[in-house]
Amino acid sequence: MVTESTVVRGNGGLEVTGSTGLDPARAVAGSPLGRGVWDLSVRLNALGWTKSSRLGKVRAPEVPAQLTAVAHPTEQALRITPYWTNPHRDLSLRVEVPEPPKPAAAAPRPLGSRLLGRVARIVRKR
Repeated sequence: MVTESTVVRGNGGLEVTGSTGLDPARAVAGSPLGRGVWDLSVRLNALGWTKSSRLGKVRAPEVPAQLTAVAHPTEQALRITPYWTNPHRDLSLRVEVPEPPKPAAAAPRPLGSRLLGRVARIVRKR
């Protein structure tokens, strides 16, 4: 993954900001993401110190609240849906076969047609 980062020193600490891209076709040691949920995290190694954290809770204002699903690059039946977890608002990816659209429910029969049907059944029995 290509990563860009900036380190700013001030007030006895370091602030590290960065950006990167994720290629779902090569994200798992050169292989594509498989089905399931993938939690994204970042690890920083500096001066013998290592810090790992989930990705996404603190983000730039231009990052959208609603993320867009995309087709999987190697398995066209799969969709990759990014989302912010609840309640922590960290970034995760769901790789799955999307559910087919639900058929529209049949419109309920009007009350009058049911009533006429009952009356017709009663008349026929006589």
